[in-house]
Amino acid sequence: MRMASSRAARRVKSSTRPALDVPTIARAGLEILDEDGLAGVTIRSVADRLGVTPMALSHHLPDKESLLLSISDAASQEPLPVPSGDGWAADLVLLARWMRRSMLRHPGLVDIRRVVQVWPARQRVIGERWLSLWERSGMLSESVVRASSVAQPRPQPSGSGPSALERTAPRYLGSV
Repeated sequence: MRMASSRAARRVKSSTRPALDVPTIARAGLEILDEDGLAGVTIRSVADRLGVTPMALSHHLPDKESLLLSISDAASQEPLPVPSGDGWAADLVLLARWMRRSMLRHPGLVDIRRVVQVWPARQRVIGERWLSLWERSGMLSESVVRASSVAQPRPQPSGSGPSALERTAPRYLGSV
């Protein structure tokens, strides 16, 4: 009889938790990133936030790099601004303001992108918008490439050598 009651208790406890999937995990990680910065985002801290074990997360995201990628992707889901129809310069300003609002809402994203240098599929869509605007401005292709490389974050030097995440960077994960 004791066994049946413990099973029922586990069912009740698990029914109060949110369904565990990548978007739910990413949102929890984004909350932690916003509150505690990149140093606060660990597999364990996200699992604790969700009320599950770290192993439960591994069924959805195999490692911290995947977690950070999903957090970055979740943060960039706001729709891009609709082109104004007032030319490339006005559209460039709209996109720059959109990106600034996003970075102010989630300042820890800069750290994720600097350390991991992994860009989710959504970031590629945003990058394509930037490139198309620069090309519409009349910039030569070589100048567009040079301008985009200047805008990419660089890893910060550390006294202890590169982390496992930094050694695997830069990679371009995800599918278009």
